[in-house]
Amino acid sequence: MCESSRPKGLPSKAEEGSSKRAEGFAWMPIGWQAKKRTIVSSCAQGDKKEPLMATYRVNKMFPIAANMCAVVFVALLYCVYSITPIEEWEYLPDSERTVALVAFAVSAMSSLTVFISFMCWQHEFGKVSGIVYAGLVVMLISVTTNGILAFAPTVVKVDATINTRVFLVRWCEWIPTAGLMTFLCDAVDVPRSKEAMRKAVIYSLCQSISCIFGLVFPFCPGVLSWCTAMVFSVAFYLPIFPRLRFKFRIFHATPKGNSFSEMERYNRHRYSYELMLLCSIVWTFLVFAYFVNALVHCILPEDHAFRPYSLAMYVDCTFDVLAKALYMRQIVDTHKAVFQSEGLAQRQLVDLRTLMSALWGSSSDMIVLSIQHELKCLTLFSPGLSGILKGCQEDAAHEDSSQQMALVLELERDFENVFDYQDDFKSYALGRIKQAYHIDATEVCFDTFHEASIDDHVDPQSFAVQIAANLVKEAWRSGKAPTKTSSSLVPYDFQRPDGSQCNCEMRVLPHAENGMIAVVRDVSERFRRFEAERKAEAEALRRQKESQSQTRFVRHEVKNGLLAGIELIDNIRNALDEVEKGKNPVDQIRLSIDSLSDIEKRSTCWRRLSELDNNLHQVLDTVLAEAMARDVINEVYKPRYECVDVLANLRSASSNSERFPVRSRQADMPFLKLDQQLLHYIYRNAVSNACKYGKQGELVVTLVGYDKETMELEVQVINSPGPGHEELVGLGPQASQAVFEQGLRLHENLRIKDRFISHGDGAWIAQKCAKAMGGNCSIRFEDDLTIFSFKCPTEPLVPAVKIDTTNFVVPPDTFGVAVDDSKIQRKLMSRLLGLVGVAEENMTITGEKTSDIFGIEKLILKLLDSHPTAKILVIIDENLDYGGTGEEVVIMSGSKVMKDILTALPPEDERRILALIRSANDSTSDLAIYVSRAHGFFPKAPMTQDRLREMMAPLWAERFY
Repeated sequence: MCESSRPKGLPSKAEEGSSKRAEGFAWMPIGWQAKKRTIVSSCAQGDKKEPLMATYRVNKMFPIAANMCAVVFVALLYCVYSITPIEEWEYLPDSERTVALVAFAVSAMSSLTVFISFMCWQHEFGKVSGIVYAGLVVMLISVTTNGILAFAPTVVKVDATINTRVFLVRWCEWIPTAGLMTFLCDAVDVPRSKEAMRKAVIYSLCQSISCIFGLVFPFCPGVLSWCTAMVFSVAFYLPIFPRLRFKFRIFHATPKGNSFSEMERYNRHRYSYELMLLCSIVWTFLVFAYFVNALVHCILPEDHAFRPYSLAMYVDCTFDVLAKALYMRQIVDTHKAVFQSEGLAQRQLVDLRTLMSALWGSSSDMIVLSIQHELKCLTLFSPGLSGILKGCQEDAAHEDSSQQMALVLELERDFENVFDYQDDFKSYALGRIKQAYHIDATEVCFDTFHEASIDDHVDPQSFAVQIAANLVKEAWRSGKAPTKTSSSLVPYDFQRPDGSQCNCEMRVLPHAENGMIAVVRDVSERFRRFEAERKAEAEALRRQKESQSQTRFVRHEVKNGLLAGIELIDNIRNALDEVEKGKNPVDQIRLSIDSLSDIEKRSTCWRRLSELDNNLHQVLDTVLAEAMARDVINEVYKPRYECVDVLANLRSASSNSERFPVRSRQADMPFLKLDQQLLHYIYRNAVSNACKYGKQGELVVTLVGYDKETMELEVQVINSPGPGHEELVGLGPQASQAVFEQGLRLHENLRIKDRFISHGDGAWIAQKCAKAMGGNCSIRFEDDLTIFSFKCPTEPLVPAVKIDTTNFVVPPDTFGVAVDDSKIQRKLMSRLLGLVGVAEENMTITGEKTSDIFGIEKLILKLLDSHPTAKILVIIDENLDYGGTGEEVVIMSGSKVMKDILTALPPEDERRILALIRSANDSTSDLAIYVSRAHGFFPKAPMTQDRLREMMAPLWAERFY
């Protein structure tokens, strides 16, 4: 139960623990009880602020400290034996040797017992923790010391102050072991801070330094020096008691708790305190025994019965054997409760299993709980594993709980491959399967693992175990990236024994410092559904792309056909003009006497040519407008600003100037920088709506104005009200906003004569066109008229700039190269090059055959070499299509051809070329391709001389100036 959900008035578990401890203080005076509770409370609060160092980290420090202790012991022995002359080495008397021999046998037996328990007992085999290793090192040093005293010559000094025999080898043992034993006590619950570790080391060194004076006492020349050394020795020994008091306060301030983390913290504080208490008792007993031994030797004569010759050896050996035996027993208990890695992992798994008890058996998903420790990885799988392996999760979820079994998998760790799992934890790759067994999923406890691991083994090579092992390895491998508060979704697929494919998803979440929780879900059905949807979507997308490609191709061909038709009309006109101009005076006289019918026929011919030319231009404008509108709707259109005569542009949009007059609000209407296509589309849509929804046959007036202060163009289209106008006026501003909504029609049931209203997207597209230029459209429904307004920010074109562009011609020594696969377009390109000032003798018009395309590079190189200072203007068609009936079709990209040529040229030659790609496809994506491969884009559209020069001038200036 969380703190927020606890009923008011009920104490928390921590408060209950504090109250129980308070009951234990009832025997104290009231003042002492209050002081005690304050101390305990402050310790608890201070301890919670400082988390403990990870168990596995502490466990790794102990072997390092033990090895240092052994090295110091050997170094002290070497110093003692090297400094002392060999003639002073002596074998102990029989009485002392007997005592040392007994101590050696008892110490060796105790060490062997502990070693055998870890090597022979199945559940402890190979599971020696760091603290047990350190304890065994202490025992081994004790056995070695007693063995030297019993079997080898040793160094003995007589303390002249207290007349006692001092065995220097014994103090060589106690100096390092005192520090190591104290460090083990202090480091069991050391907090995760450098300051705390520094304190633990300092307190350990104090005990070692205190024992160093045991080697100093025999060499003190007098009583004063001896007493001084004793004072320092006691001073370094006494800090163990404040440390013991601190451990006591921390332990009693820590509640036992119910969760794994709470119990682990409690056990670490408890055993740290008990180890420190044992050390305090042992070292106090040594101090007491030392002073008693000194007092006996100072008071009693040498032949007294209570002062035997080997009294010092009796005291030393008794203390050493008892201290090491008691200490090793406490070390083993601490190992089992705190540092036994597999036990910790099993208890952690039980805690996680309890935490997820609500989902453990009822969920159709498989829950994986995994813990890594020093030697291996222990993983518990919920009964959902069988459902995933068989492909029937629902049956597994509703299976009788009494028959549900959970799989436990033990994997060895591969210490050669390591990866960072979290910031403070390194996870080794997992190796082979050590063992696998089943346990009862409904009654998971600590003892369950020991009983099941013996009786319920599963073949490690079975299909279920292999899949489970691979799944755990994948989960740990993928779980190294997320933090403690995030999870990763990992796909995992395998093939069932029946041949069906199983697609799973794992949600991996790190837990604590060495744990991982994974929830595995069988998503095979969803995967198959998604795969079918993906295929259907891919098919639809393929058809859409084919449709778009076909539409793009048709649009390109239609534009090419229209341009070819327009060029043919221009050629016919030019031919007729030349015929008229080339007639002699006699023919003129004959023409004057011709019949009136022949004159009317010629007039009709000219009129029909004009009508055909207008129709072709209108169709071309419609195709261009629809292509532009599609790009605007998809928001990929980029405005192409140019110099626009707004009045002339709008007047040319309609052939009936009487009904659709275009008027200017000012006499000096300037040329403006606008996108001509966008402006044309907006105006055409406004006039179309005015004719459709306004009064039939009435005038549609257009007013154009430019505000020089705000630099804003305003175009108003005004028409008389039509049917249903009263309802629109009644709607107010809501009607004005609804006009520009996508797919919305205000005249839902209106039918004008025999024509239905459009789908209602015209005004919406017009609004998007206006926004593309940074403007907007609006409409007002007044009582006697409807006003459509388009406003757009723009800037006027300075007359001098206009003159410069319209008078632009290329330098006289410029060469022009035009490439197109169409005969008509090649003729048109010849005329375009002439309009920009390229001399006829400097023109090269090619592209009739594929061999012409392959010869372009040689042509350009020849021009560059023969004319070192001349510039070259290259205009090449993008879509070069060759191959007639019965011939192989060859399609080439002009921009790709031009890119290859420009890339192969030296930089100094490439800078003398202006390469433009001419195409009827002018979408944003197409333009980006053209610009990336060449120097610019040249539209395939009808152009006047002014329009052509206006486009060419900035391209030429940007390239060469």
